Amino acid sequence: MNMVAGMPRGEQTTAQGLEAALEGIAERLLDLLAQECRDLKTNRLEALDDYARQKDLLLVDLARLSRLVGDPAGLPAQVRARLAEVKAELEENRRLLARHLEASREFAAFIEDAIRRRSTDGTYSRKAVRPAGAGAGNGDDAAGGAAGDPRLARARKAYGRW
Repeated sequence: MNMVAGMPRGEQTTAQGLEAALEGIAERLLDLLAQECRDLKTNRLEALDDYARQKDLLLVDLARLSRLVGDPAGLPAQVRARLAEVKAELEENRRLLARHLEASREFAAFIEDAIRRRSTDGTYSRKAVRPAGAGAGNGDDAAGGAAGDPRLARARKAYGRW
């Protein structure tokens, strides 16, 4: 079934132009998706923002043109096939992006866990900032012989007297 068949000449020209525009956008989307998928598979992620912007623009154009199509079944088989390819490539693209997003989440969780472990290993505890000679006393400057130690002054300011 052809969208153009049985239409007056002027409408045929418009329908042919619509078909050509749909096919052109489908081609550009397929090319863009192929580039992005290639980059995702090889972990070259520098251009992802640009790809997203270009996909948004092309998909908006496709949506606008699609509204002009009365019955999608009336489109030529060639155009429908191209649009089916776009749909399949968008799904592959979505899958690859989801995989990278999940990897990013796992990496962020790893970093968060490392920071949490690092911050609980005693590095920032009060015990770590006591002067060597302070012992188990009350932390007095006189007891530890650390009067004037700038580290002790900073610790007291941050933690109060312990």
